[in-house]
Amino acid sequence: MNRRHAFTVVELLIVIAIITALVGILFPVVARARAAATRTRCAAQLQDVGRMLQMYFGENKNTLPHVNTMPSLQPPLNAYPSLVELLAPYDRGGTGVFHCPGDQITQPVQNAPAGFETYFAREQSSYYWNE
Repeated sequence: MNRRHAFTVVELLIVIAIITALVGILFPVVARARAAATRTRCAAQLQDVGRMLQMYFGENKNTLPHVNTMPSLQPPLNAYPSLVELLAPYDRGGTGVFHCPGDQITQPVQNAPAGFETYFAREQSSYYWNE
């Protein structure tokens, strides 16, 4: 007799259940790894901003700059330049260093333009200068 070797329906269902369980375990792990990578990238970019500030301090007798913290507000807070404009001469790679991939607007601000999902889109920087 010639017997065919094939999987039964039960065996296929067990394999599918095992694969589903493995995928269910891996999704949260991948999400945590992505979040950690985002935090690491933002921290590295903040180090670059810190280096640009050190260059600014070196050229300006270690004085803190006056900065308009939210240039999109109407009326403006003050007549000072934004952080991006202030550090532009020290930024070799464009304004990409000011964009954190995990940036999101979580709290709306009065007098700020609506319709933006990230601080970078609204202020040209994901980071805030706290005077």
